[in-house]
Amino acid sequence: MATEKGKRQRAAALEKVIAFLLTEGLEDTGLRRLAHAAGTSDRMLIYYFGSKDALLREAFSALSDALVAKLDAQFPLANYGPKKLKRMSLTLAEDPEALGTLKLWFELLGRALRPGAPLKSQALQLAARWESWLEGKLPNDRKAEAPTVFGEIEGALLLYCLKH
Repeated sequence: MATEKGKRQRAAALEKVIAFLLTEGLEDTGLRRLAHAAGTSDRMLIYYFGSKDALLREAFSALSDALVAKLDAQFPLANYGPKKLKRMSLTLAEDPEALGTLKLWFELLGRALRPGAPLKSQALQLAARWESWLEGKLPNDRKAEAPTVFGEIEGALLLYCLKH
């Protein structure tokens, strides 16, 4: 079992990798470069996370958790209509932290489209999570609209990200 110090070092490394991804994107994410950004060695990153793909999956999950927390603060209840969900979700892009995460999300999606993309399952998992979140916020009689609402929000956010 990991020691408390080891857990703190792992968490600090993950935080630094996330900060690196938000500023640099996925273009040059070799393990050594990620380790340098985390202030540790590539061997320690493998020890902490098992693999580079596992590290990236955990980083994207942490970023997704942070966005969900922001959205839950905006939408504390359920039973929002699709129009209100779309309108309110678009304000997320005006938050500089969220905007960086959104841009990284779109970069992940672009890479996930490539044949044999290692992070494709992560992109699918995160997309399913967002659809599920939206489903939980829609009224019972409109829950089936979650994939469509998700697509519309994502499309609008993509266009916003392209302009900013």
